[in-house]
Amino acid sequence: MRYCKSNDLVPGMVLAKSLYSDKNELLLASGNELTEKLIKRIRQLEYSHVCIEQEGTEDIIIGDIIDEPLLRKARKLLIDLFEGVIHESKKRSCESHEDLIKDLQTSNYVVPIDGIRKVVGEIVDEMLLKDGIYWDAIPEAFSKRVRIIHGVDAAILSILMGIWYSFSRNELDQLGLGAILHDLGLALMPDIAWKRRDDYKSDEVEHYLKHPEFGAKLLENHKAALHVVIQCLLQHH
Repeated sequence: MRYCKSNDLVPGMVLAKSLYSDKNELLLASGNELTEKLIKRIRQLEYSHVCIEQEGTEDIIIGDIIDEPLLRKARKLLIDLFEGVIHESKKRSCESHEDLIKDLQTSNYVVPIDGIRKVVGEIVDEMLLKDGIYWDAIPEAFSKRVRIIHGVDAAILSILMGIWYSFSRNELDQLGLGAILHDLGLALMPDIAWKRRDDYKSDEVEHYLKHPEFGAKLLENHKAALHVVIQCLLQHH
């Protein structure tokens, strides 16, 4: 198998690795021959690359940095977390994002990050157990289908770099949690949270620029020591 940019796909190519939705639903199984319609759909879903079969590459297996089930689990947990914060935000009548933050903090609202923290630990465990992680197995760009799941990609790459630089286990956990939550502040902006940045209007861009600060403030009510994680959110731009 080999990577192929979605823009370079042509009818007749055969998919070598299955494609899944962000809700863990099978979109297209490996072994399917690509048609014009399927290629158009893959591009609409904004896959940057897919794996295809090609003569002469039968013995090449492009491994995953983490296994697909864990990747899908992490994405779903992150989406669920964002949707939960968005739901909590919509229940409150506030005139500005600043007022919303104050309301959430004074009401002692705590972002439920236990599930995310656990899955980050699972990702770190799996990556540490790999015999070797090959940088050239990473495509040029991750999928950009949904802006929020970009946090999972950021966590994987951050942990990979942390392993490269011999970070301790605790440091890897904190780095991974900060990376996966780095866009948390967008959950206070339901109108733009699911949009791509290229689609923002001028006033939405102004709101977007404040999301690192808002995300950090959302974590301030946690009793656990999240100092490094909060700094990741504050400084990620």
